[in-house]
Order: sequence, then C-alpha cells, then structure tokens
Amino acid sequence: MSFRGVIKHINIIAKQYLFIGILLSGVLYSQDPPPEFEFNISIYQSFYFFLTAGIDGESLVENEDWVGAFNGQTCVGARKWDISLCMSGVCEVPAMGYDGNDWTVGYMMTNDIPSFKVFEDLTSNFYDVQVVSDEVPWGDPPSFPFLAYIESISVVRDCHDVLGGHVFDTDGDSVCDDDEVVGCQDDTACDFNAAATDDGICNEIPTACDTCSGENDGSGSVVINGALDEIRIWNL
Repeated sequence: MSFRGVIKHINIIAKQYLFIGILLSGVLYSQDPPPEFEFNISIYQSFYFFLTAGIDGESLVENEDWVGAFNGQTCVGARKWDISLCMSGVCEVPAMGYDGNDWTVGYMMTNDIPSFKVFEDLTSNFYDVQVVSDEVPWGDPPSFPFLAYIESISVVRDCHDVLGGHVFDTDGDSVCDDDEVVGCQDDTACDFNAAATDDGICNEIPTACDTCSGENDGSGSVVINGALDEIRIWNL
C-alpha cells in the first residue's frame, strides 16, 4: 500500500474511533521511556505518524529504539518503535500541548513545529533527527486529537561524519559550513583572499594595487590604487 493509501486508511480509522487519544495514552503509560524521553500527559494531544524512521541508513530496531518529540529542549512525547503495535505499520509519536496546567508549561502551542530525537538502545545514545521529510505545525485545540503525517525521519552523518551532527555543506562546494571563509575571490582585486571559499564583496578593482617600484635611492615611486603618488623611497 502506498504512503497516501496508508494515511487514507488511518484517517478512516481515526474518524471511526474518536477515543483514539485515550487508547494511545494507555499504550504510552504502559511503556517505560528513557529518562530524557519522559513527559506528562496533556488534554491537548497531537500524534505524528511516520512511515519510516532510521539511523545512519538503517531502520530503527523494533521494540528497542525510541522516538521522542520535543518543543525546544522539552520532551513533549515519546514512543517505543514497535511496528506490531502501530496502525497499518505506521507508528505514531505523541506531541502534547500546553493545556494551562503547570506540568505542561513549555509544551506545544498552535503552529509550533516539533523536533524529534531518537534513542538507540544498542548504544544507549541519543541523536537529533536532522532530516524530516515534512514540517507539520502542531494543531489547534479544537481539532484534537490532531493527526499529522510525515513520510520519513532520519538520523544521518553530517559534513564532519558525526552521526546526528548539525554541520553540513549547504552550498555543495565540498567545504563544511563551519570551515567556510567569506572573502574576495577575484585575484585582480587588491583585497583578493586566496583562502576564501565563499565569494564576498571585492573592493573596486583598480588598474593596479599598492606597489612599490623597488628603488631605495630616492628615485623609486609608489602606486596607490592605480595613481602614481609622489612618495619617494630612501634607504636609511
């Protein structure tokens, strides 16, 4: 079944069962998340469905790895990745909203976009998910439970080969973003920067840059920005 077909199927199920939020809350309470993925239940609940989730090109390990939803640094929902408990093989992660109670301060609000993290059970490592196929804002309270659909999330290696890292090569020039040097790349300009990897603003290109004719007996001259200056050079 295609992704769209799966989503259509889930939509039909969701419309038939208005108590989906209660059912899923029961499943979530029965799980024992890592401490970093602990969260409180809110009366405002959204659920983000994922067709696939992976780390370094490999699918998450079922019934071992976890996916957590975050609003900034605050965990607002988490779910153990267990396809056998998911609808049509598409797993969902809750994203709880601020409902006025103290225990939901910092939780999702309308139009916030959650970020996601993955806990890899094998290594006990937490990774930021850097690749999300779709950005879906959190829903409005009247629409709860709000269902959002994202085709895939992935933890990948960044430009420095760090798994879950955040340094990339945005412009595709084989230089990592944090190693880029912005400067004048026109070698005819006086402010030419041979180390520049990204083109910056060059000063107006003169007919010649500051040069000295080389004589040090008073007969030499200096050319400044293309104009012959009356400076004379003496060897003292």
